[in-house]
Amino acid sequence: EFEVRFKGESSAGSAVTREWMDLVAMEAFLNPEKHLLVSFDGNSTFTLDPLGPFINPCWYHDYELLGRLIGLALYHNISINVPLHPHLCRLLFSGGELWPDWCLADLEPLDPGTYLHKVKWLVENDVELLGFELTFTDVLHTPPPAKPKPPAADNEKQEGSSSSSPGASTSALASAQEQQEEEDSDNQDEDWHEAPQEFDPLRPQEWEDMELPGLVSDEHRLPGDAMDAAAGFKRFDACESLVDLVENGDQVLVTNENKVPWS
Repeated sequence: EFEVRFKGESSAGSAVTREWMDLVAMEAFLNPEKHLLVSFDGNSTFTLDPLGPFINPCWYHDYELLGRLIGLALYHNISINVPLHPHLCRLLFSGGELWPDWCLADLEPLDPGTYLHKVKWLVENDVELLGFELTFTDVLHTPPPAKPKPPAADNEKQEGSSSSSPGASTSALASAQEQQEEEDSDNQDEDWHEAPQEFDPLRPQEWEDMELPGLVSDEHRLPGDAMDAAAGFKRFDACESLVDLVENGDQVLVTNENKVPWS
């Protein structure tokens, strides 16, 4: 028996359980800041985020918890809002191993952009047409595009353009200075009240002080077995971190002869 009741509510049943599971999945696994799941099709389906094992010290336990949540939902015949990509489902059903008839075309539904502009183009065209040397590396993680800033309101534009008198300028300057002083005072109070954090052997603090190197491979994966939910992520620059696609891939140039190694 598995029953969920929200605090302050008396209702229960499969609908409440489904709502609770959806909330857990949304906050714990579909949150992009957790770097556990990532979507390449506008959040229609999700697959594993390749960046997670390199920066999240709890990644193994997090995925294990996700598996238990999905298993619990299947056991109780409850559909939850965790749309896993068919490619990931096939990997789960095959024990994490690639199926015998796996081919490059299987990448197209997983990441159409990467397949079209990198994989398919390289396979069908002469590598020399690139005009530069290409190694067997790729960007580890592509951050989502930044949201555009909303345009300023018309009244703000009018106020900014109409306050041309000396008195108005002086008043605006004084108001801005007072606001800045209040913010500085609040920041000082927060710094003063912040107690020094004691060392906890279960908390991998050293990972917070480590930056992800410019080139990563399997040996840079974190163990993922940290037991503290507050463990900090390793610092990284997703735009500058590359990953080896083959062993010592940064030292191997892509040529027409080796661009498809198993062909």
